[in-house]
Amino acid sequence: MKIFFNDKKIAELCAKQASRKKLGIKCAKVLEQRLLVLNATKVLGDCKQGNPHPLKGDKKGQFAMNLEGGYRLVFTAKNPVLTTKDGATDWKKVKEITIIFIGDYHE
Repeated sequence: MKIFFNDKKIAELCAKQASRKKLGIKCAKVLEQRLLVLNATKVLGDCKQGNPHPLKGDKKGQFAMNLEGGYRLVFTAKNPVLTTKDGATDWKKVKEITIIFIGDYHE
């Protein structure tokens, strides 16, 4: 799967050293694992690690994977986005994502 970053700050956070300082060693290691899995996956539907799940409410159209504690890796599908019959993103067929947030959105 092809991974893009919403901005330079997110891209830097995905770098090993930067994430260790900001997220802590354990969470940074989990982030690194998630990124490796996503890179090796052809479509999001093949990814099972990290409890991948679509978000609801004001985060509808976004998808998250668990990291450590309350931290999540949040991303959107990169265009063109395939949709289901009801108009929702067909996450199982997504081949490109944009990471938009890494942190605890529950705070």
